[in-house]
Amino acid sequence: MKNAQALYDLIQINIDRIAEYEKAAVQTVVEDVRSFFELMAEQSNKFANELMKILRLEGDEPSEGKTLHGKIYKNWMDIKAIFNPLTKTKSLLSSCERGEVAAQNCYLVALKEDMPADIKDVIEYQKTNLREAYIKIKDLRNTYAS
Repeated sequence: MKNAQALYDLIQINIDRIAEYEKAAVQTVVEDVRSFFELMAEQSNKFANELMKILRLEGDEPSEGKTLHGKIYKNWMDIKAIFNPLTKTKSLLSSCERGEVAAQNCYLVALKEDMPADIKDVIEYQKTNLREAYIKIKDLRNTYAS
């Protein structure tokens, strides 16, 4: 595929999201936040699989490694584990919020690439869902701001 790198990047950001949200789910004691984090990990798994399917249909074989950003993010979240539970929850949500901004940027870059409309539709659909996740994270962070 001509612009396979854009899809590889989106797969990588989703693999990073899976790791980030799984880690965050373990670190929070707040049940509704934990459930949300688990849902976001599942969403990322679905999105990565959709993108991998597109690559395979186009004759490419995706890799399932992690990007440097994801590794740095996970290590930074380990440091956050020393805070008290509610502060930790707010901190985790703030970290995830920053991760969602990075994911949105990756999707915006991919949408600028010249690729078939049906593939762009999948990317736009995923980007819209990530935007909704970002808004939910902001709402949750504001809930646990005090």
